[in-house]
Amino acid sequence: PMFVLIIGGYILGKLKNMDAKTLSSVMINVLIPGNIIVRLYKADFDMSLLKTFFFALVFIIVCGLIGLIISKLRRFSKSMTAVFVESQMFYNSGNFGLPLIILVFSCAPFLVNGEAVYLDYAVAAQTVVMSLQSLFTAAGCYSFNGKEGETFKTTLKRVMSLPIIYSIPLVFIMKAIPYDFTTFFLWPSAEFACDALVAVSLVAVGVQFSHSKLKNFKPDSILSNLTRLVICPIIAFFLLKLFG
Repeated sequence: PMFVLIIGGYILGKLKNMDAKTLSSVMINVLIPGNIIVRLYKADFDMSLLKTFFFALVFIIVCGLIGLIISKLRRFSKSMTAVFVESQMFYNSGNFGLPLIILVFSCAPFLVNGEAVYLDYAVAAQTVVMSLQSLFTAAGCYSFNGKEGETFKTTLKRVMSLPIIYSIPLVFIMKAIPYDFTTFFLWPSAEFACDALVAVSLVAVGVQFSHSKLKNFKPDSILSNLTRLVICPIIAFFLLKLFG
């Protein structure tokens, strides 16, 4: 089912020359914040979700450090270092990860009496990971990729203009207030944004593919993929054992 939307996005990108940046902007500024608010507000926080948060935090930092060490050894430029480090720290947790989790946990063998009883928890855990990645992307990479001559104040202003920064604190404030915000008249707007994320994300992936050109793979590209697909999963395995 996911590939139908991806292929549809690819075809639209080729026929209509759609702008992938516009779709990404809509996702970052509207859909992802809406998803974070709805999913985390409905989730019951317990120690396992907290462990998910710390696992993702440690994993992202360790992968980033590995990327930074390799970049130093390879003597990459600042811009190349930023790209390489990001390629190790992040994956498509929103564009592809969330739809995949929804698909997997909505089908057997994860159904109990026909009900997807694990779906909400699985989506909440993935939302925690996605939220953390979004914060790192916004705060860390925006600063890392700061424009030439850009002051810290300007960079900070750009980072703080992103709604993602405020979504998670807002959820904690909402959960601390003894009021059911699902009855608030603006709640359906957040749910519309949340529900639209999966479809728009997959279409955006297809549009991005339509603008991509496969060229001869450079050694640095191969190194990035090997590190991300071999070394990082091994790190994740041992971190899972450590976190239990």
